[in-house]
Amino acid sequence: MRLIAESQLMLALPPGTLTYQSDSHGTWSTLDLVLCDQDAHSQILTCNASIEDRLPTADHLPIHTTLDISVG
Repeated sequence: MRLIAESQLMLALPPGTLTYQSDSHGTWSTLDLVLCDQDAHSQILTCNASIEDRLPTADHLPIHTTLDISVG
């Protein structure tokens, strides 16, 4: 947490987004975080976990982030 605070990083993935499913319990948790600085955060259009794109044997969901990188 100290490194995150000192680097002034922000959470890009909405808080509480479920990203991991336990194989043994079947429960969901938020384990994967997407952190960025203020400059990158201002360019984020969307950032979310995609259950539709989950690989067949994966326990973590892929995170899709769309950035506005237009010039000018």
